[in-house]
Amino acid sequence: MMGDFGLFFKSHFFEGAGRIPFILRPPKTWEDCIPAQRFDKPVSLIDIVSTFVDAAGGEANDVDGLSLLPTVRGEDPVGDRIFHGEIGPEAGRHHCLTDGKTKYTWFRNGGPEFLFDLEKDPDELSNLAGEEERVRPWRVRLIELLKARHDHAVEEGKLQPSPFEATADRELRKIFPYGRRPF
Repeated sequence: MMGDFGLFFKSHFFEGAGRIPFILRPPKTWEDCIPAQRFDKPVSLIDIVSTFVDAAGGEANDVDGLSLLPTVRGEDPVGDRIFHGEIGPEAGRHHCLTDGKTKYTWFRNGGPEFLFDLEKDPDELSNLAGEEERVRPWRVRLIELLKARHDHAVEEGKLQPSPFEATADRELRKIFPYGRRPF
């Protein structure tokens, strides 16, 4: 973040912190590679191990990531995968789900939910989380994901924020003078 939304550092899932380029340059000796193309779906650091192992000719077993090597041949190894990211310690963690077109963010310690249509609103200026019909499928998907791993953020089938008392802005500026906020 470079001051977007008054924030700095990589402490949120806004595009300024999350849309980081991943450059994959195959050796010139590899055949069937399409040069200078762009793959515009979300990938993650979890994909790096699988990609490197695949490039070395092996198979990455028992890892969560996908090999991204098919992208150099114009293929789509990601498909309809929904990326889940999380930042922070359990009680203050916030979660993000995105397919690259839509992004949903929920903060465990309270605050607003965010839902952005990244195709129509790439600068994330219009929060659609107030539109219950649009946000519900994303919220349900997060609930299912967290429930499957027995996360305490889900109780009785609902997302449960941690108790949170906001720190006065004046105090936050003393602690984090460059705009970093613990939310």
